[in-house]
Amino acid sequence: MSWGGRRMAKSSVWYRAKLRVPDDLAVVGYDDIHSAATAGVPLTSVHVGGYDLGRTAAELLLDEDRPGHTHRRLAFPPIERNSS
Repeated sequence: MSWGGRRMAKSSVWYRAKLRVPDDLAVVGYDDIHSAATAGVPLTSVHVGGYDLGRTAAELLLDEDRPGHTHRRLAFPPIERNSS
């Protein structure tokens, strides 16, 4: 679910159904943008390290033709706030 601000949240199905975050519904975002921390209900979000993601993607691309190359998984930490 994308978090587009208070106006979008109030027009959503869960708001009209009177579901409460986080009591009735957990909401988690992606990218940990600044407004996630300052929203009406501070949004739990996954922090994606853009530099690490780009560097690793470039390394994997350059290694693709080399014998014995391996694939990797990157773990991005959740920033827990009051929405989950």
